[in-house]
Amino acid sequence: MFAPSPASGRHIEPEPDDPTPDPGLAEFLNRLSDEARSHRAVTHEWLDVFLSGDVDDVRRALRDIGHTHVGFVAWIPAMLQTVSSRCEDGRDRESLEHAQSIEYGDRGKPARRRLLRRFCADVGLTEWDLQHLPIAAAHWRSSVQRRLAVESAEFGVGVLGPGLADIASAIYSRVIIGCSRFPEFEQLDLTFFRSHVPDGTDPHQRQLTALTRRMSTSTRARAELRRGMLFGLDARVAVWDSLTGR
Repeated sequence: MFAPSPASGRHIEPEPDDPTPDPGLAEFLNRLSDEARSHRAVTHEWLDVFLSGDVDDVRRALRDIGHTHVGFVAWIPAMLQTVSSRCEDGRDRESLEHAQSIEYGDRGKPARRRLLRRFCADVGLTEWDLQHLPIAAAHWRSSVQRRLAVESAEFGVGVLGPGLADIASAIYSRVIIGCSRFPEFEQLDLTFFRSHVPDGTDPHQRQLTALTRRMSTSTRARAELRRGMLFGLDARVAVWDSLTGR
């Protein structure tokens, strides 16, 4: 069912206060995390090249990162709302609504999209650019939203949790290191990317990780979570693929 687990994956311990601990739950979550982090959504060759600093057109690469991510970030609140509408459990809806509030700017913190716009401005993206997404990013947005509207709540959480939020730290760590290879861009505002690292410190991610754990109550639910995760990861790969060879 799962790909082999790399040694570098995040290790999840059983919750000490769980009144009915499931000995297989932590193993399932760890294997889910390992599979996501070894997927091409995280290890894509375009990211490898950017990380190495061997980039032909640095400004274009930086603009591509900003431009594609605008599509991700702008639509995450709506996607969280869509998955919330598929939930039967009020606690699950509350968790998704909390994650949504974080995206909009929780407790006085700026909204994620505002942080990303700072980076976009630094790399020369205009307001017109931000209103006209690359085709691959627009396709990601529409295809993911359509699937979330018809699939199970567990599938949706799989897309947005292990398939998106849980890999953000791994991807953005590579982006941050890659940006450091280019001294001429050392003043870039990387606050958006840094807000997701180190792993486990992002409150949005923590909300979805806890919800993934709570939903992992049956074989069916676990299969749905993984199916959603793989759909989300494959959708992310398609965006990276669109940048390769440009």
